[in-house]
Amino acid sequence: MEEYVKAKRSMHHAIFQTSQVRDLTVIELSADFSLVVAVDSDGGIGPKPNDLVRVSGYEAGRFGARVPLMEILACGAVPIAAFDSLAVEMEPLGREIIRGVRDELNSIGLPKNFSLSGSTEDNVPTSETGMGVVVLGVVRKSDFRPGSSMNRDEVFAIGIPKSGPEDVVDLKDHDIADSACLSHVRQVTGVHDILPVGS
Repeated sequence: MEEYVKAKRSMHHAIFQTSQVRDLTVIELSADFSLVVAVDSDGGIGPKPNDLVRVSGYEAGRFGARVPLMEILACGAVPIAAFDSLAVEMEPLGREIIRGVRDELNSIGLPKNFSLSGSTEDNVPTSETGMGVVVLGVVRKSDFRPGSSMNRDEVFAIGIPKSGPEDVVDLKDHDIADSACLSHVRQVTGVHDILPVGS
């Protein structure tokens, strides 16, 4: 509380200690808990005329949410909110992307009313899809997984990393690990560090 009061008086005073761990921003909330922020963006992937990788808005939303959601799950955090930043109009494409983001969040058992907010671009017509997704999580420091590998641990790869335009990326492709799979893996006794492989 004392740090908060100081920061209100002067924005030059940092309230919380922050660090970068892999692709995560970790904000220390207390001696026991941290806020974890994961972000990913996609451009030129969607159904618009100038998109290089052609997928539906729904698929763009699913895969756009998957990367930051998997980062939050992999580090041991509990997701608490998500945000979409869409450089497209709300109707019809924005709504389809948001539906995909929502379904990816629900795929790990988060409730239908899980906190999801965001913004769309309704002032300027766009000819290419652009989007970003942010997922916030909270983690007890003792549950934070990055760097938790131990001597004599075995290393396993789950899935085959794929990314357009080189690969065809499809929601039905069982070679690609998804958020639900990672959610199950992190419950397995003896699994220490989990490292998602990019997009």
